[in-house]
Amino acid sequence: MVSRRRRGRVLILVADPAVRGLLSRYFESREYYVEAAADRETGASRLAREDFDLVLAEVPGSETDSVAQLLERHRNRRWILLPDSDHSSVLQRLWRLHPWDVLPPPVTFADLDAILRKSTPSVSFETLIREAEHWNRRVEIRFPSDIRLVPEVLREVDRLCEGVPAEPGIRDVKIPLIVAEAVYNAVEHGNRSDPRKYVMLEARAEKDGLTVVIEDEGEGFAVPNLERLPEEQSEGGRGLFLMRLYASEVRFEKGGRRVFLRRSWV
Repeated sequence: MVSRRRRGRVLILVADPAVRGLLSRYFESREYYVEAAADRETGASRLAREDFDLVLAEVPGSETDSVAQLLERHRNRRWILLPDSDHSSVLQRLWRLHPWDVLPPPVTFADLDAILRKSTPSVSFETLIREAEHWNRRVEIRFPSDIRLVPEVLREVDRLCEGVPAEPGIRDVKIPLIVAEAVYNAVEHGNRSDPRKYVMLEARAEKDGLTVVIEDEGEGFAVPNLERLPEEQSEGGRGLFLMRLYASEVRFEKGGRRVFLRRSWV
């Protein structure tokens, strides 16, 4: 008999034995090696000693802090989080902790199948309507430094700008250009494409313009003179120059790790 190749190792952190058994059988049927733990302490011990490709963990509201500590220590692993509440404050906190997959209840096997088919993590984001006005709103995105995720991040910023009273062409050229330059710089130059490091983007569309703040976890850099076009070979410098050229305001903070962009349209 020919044995089939297993897809990886899964650790299931679920207290209820019936649910734990059901999830174990589900992952075994998908050809994963499965380990399970009934409590957070046992799970933490297993994570410290062994390698797992995927961790599926329930998140009771009272244990969010302990889950946060586990995520920080093992953020290089893929996680699927199962909160016991779909309250927005719970989901927002989990998304900020880890930008992979958060499944509010009720969870179905179809939800898990959809996640397992993906080769990259979900970009989780929060959209807040600040006031009753249609376009006074904000989006926050935290994502690992994987260049394949950048187009999805940029699409969210573009959606945020829909319906604003912009001058002709501003949404088609200038805003996507300056935001793309800043995001790619954070991923490639700031975090050096290290997926263990994250980029945080916050964008706010208001009546008078768009504000974007992008921060990476790199070492920072000495901000060059942005008043003139850099040499041809200075690709990163040219991107910074374009940001200065098309943004109404550019400001670097935290030693170059954070960039503040403002584009006014009134």
